[in-house]
Amino acid sequence: MFGYIRPNIPELRVREKLRYDAWYCGLCARLGREYGLAARACLSYDCTFLAIMLGSLEDESVSSEIAHCPFKPLGKKKPIIKEASPALGYAAAVCVLLAKYKLDDDIADGKKLRAAAKPPLLPAYKKAKKNFPAVDSILKKKLRELAEIEARRESDPDIPANAFGELLAEVLLAYKDFGAETSLILRDLGLNIGRFIYLIDAFDDMEKDKKHGLYNPFLLSGTVGKDAEFLINISINNAVSAYDLLNTKHDNAITANIITEGLFAALDNCIGRTESLRKDAPKK
Repeated sequence: MFGYIRPNIPELRVREKLRYDAWYCGLCARLGREYGLAARACLSYDCTFLAIMLGSLEDESVSSEIAHCPFKPLGKKKPIIKEASPALGYAAAVCVLLAKYKLDDDIADGKKLRAAAKPPLLPAYKKAKKNFPAVDSILKKKLRELAEIEARRESDPDIPANAFGELLAEVLLAYKDFGAETSLILRDLGLNIGRFIYLIDAFDDMEKDKKHGLYNPFLLSGTVGKDAEFLINISINNAVSAYDLLNTKHDNAITANIITEGLFAALDNCIGRTESLRKDAPKK
């Protein structure tokens, strides 16, 4: 994914920040253990959220242990989740599968240097696909649909955003059956977080896409500035409404922070970046 789904750190208590880091480092450790050293490069904030969100719905919480980061053996020990968490295992596979398809997309877009990263990732991809074939099928199908939408240069931002939202919704639901009511809420949550990811990424890339003539639905539709921000805010507010209906059992403060504060903070940061780029742009 794209790195926008993360906590609003200043609003987390110290113990909550340590717990979030334990999930993040736990996902990194799981990637290395399950899929090899190269797979650790797939680590993302978005997949960390996926692990925490799904883990928060399980009956049992997972514990962390104090350990060294393998990349910082002389550094201070910190909490890391090393327990065999199904949510971490699932998120690790999603990390690898998404990274492979993102790499394919970059290579197809002409970023030839990215091809060098593919051979080290292929064994991890094959193992993740074998472990979770249904997830691989979902990603392949939905990303193909999204590519077709972008190839025809669809100008309505809602159409590609909905396609990516459906992808994330199906990934959440493929983890396990939490029952009809929870599944409906998870679908709505995934749809709107996926929409948010796609729209904020397009908003963040407007200046770059304009410069290089790349596809961007906001540019094609003339939806810029406050109108684009309004569309993104709708997805955030809908995600918050869905989350409020969800019966989470663990790590509530972290998931609530990410959904109700982190998404808005990501948008604020994005607005700040785009405004800075416009100010720094050379005058014609």
